[in-house]
Amino acid sequence: MYRIKEMSDVFVDACIRTETGELMFLSCYGRDTAIQQFLAAFSLGPQEGGLLQFTLLDNPPKAHLVRIGAHERLTKLTGRLPKANLFGNLTHTWIYDPALTNAGLDPLTLPRAFCCLYWRLLSNFVLTTP
Repeated sequence: MYRIKEMSDVFVDACIRTETGELMFLSCYGRDTAIQQFLAAFSLGPQEGGLLQFTLLDNPPKAHLVRIGAHERLTKLTGRLPKANLFGNLTHTWIYDPALTNAGLDPLTLPRAFCCLYWRLLSNFVLTTP
């Protein structure tokens, strides 16, 4: 799991970026309020406490810079984990560029990791839009 340096209590298990570091897919976990704060930071300007980019930290700490780019292009889906899980009441959120799910794309052109993650997410969770 990766930590987000700029946001406390939000953890990332998968991230896909373009060659220039722009966000294409992000899978993250956290309490509902922490996730809502993270999503709100996408649409706010930096002078209002928003984010233009964020840093993923792994263990041992190594920084991975992720640029958000135009936040309007990103789709956000959230789902809640069952309350009786080991970690308590958690929200799982996926943020992705809809171009990745374009039906006109050949699946072989998509990153293999994204295909596997997307299939797992769709087959295991009921998704709701925030």
